Amino acid sequence: MLFQSSVPMVMNRKNGELNTAATAARKREAAKRLNYFHSSQLEELESLLNTYFSEPDKLQKVCLNVVRKIIVNLSQIYLQPPKRELVNGTDRDKEIYQQILENSAFDAKIKQCSRYVKLLGNVLVRPTYRKNAISIDVLTPNILDIETGDSPEELVKVLLTDFGASEKIEDIEYSFWTTETWQRLYRGNPIQEAENPYGVLPFIPCFDWIYYRYHNPWLSGQVES
Repeated sequence: MLFQSSVPMVMNRKNGELNTAATAARKREAAKRLNYFHSSQLEELESLLNTYFSEPDKLQKVCLNVVRKIIVNLSQIYLQPPKRELVNGTDRDKEIYQQILENSAFDAKIKQCSRYVKLLGNVLVRPTYRKNAISIDVLTPNILDIETGDSPEELVKVLLTDFGASEKIEDIEYSFWTTETWQRLYRGNPIQEAENPYGVLPFIPCFDWIYYRYHNPWLSGQVES
């Protein structure tokens, strides 16, 4: 799912300086790649058939998920579960550390992060506290609007799109983060606001180094005129 129309308005109201055309292209590309990876490419397939064939309804549609197989083969770093050890910690520290790893499904989330980086070129990892336990979110580019500083790794502002269960674009909510504040936005207006308790943006950017070398990972994509 990818809605775009209200994002530029929200970011402009927050004085975000974005190349909105390139950002929209990047988000569309990310959404398409995720669809292919998760075997939801039927809509894209039908669009291609309608473009290149005069009678596409007569063709039998077959979907083979080659994308997922390639990405899994490229993401070999977590082929075997890693061994993690907390050094120079007390017994209690080690116990808490193991609880964090288990409650957050850390190995599974990092494996997912590795695959998504190969698939998409970049993601954000967000440590968070949910249901009385530490959790980890892997956030993909199709739901992210980013303003950076001197490098793509220097995050200045992050707008996170929350589609929720509604199909209506006006019902989409956003989380807007700076180092000073956090806001929950609905229809472009703040409905909840608080001081950022961390003092930093609680996101870790992860990039595929080849993709990072040749692209601005937050603004890349073919700009449509």
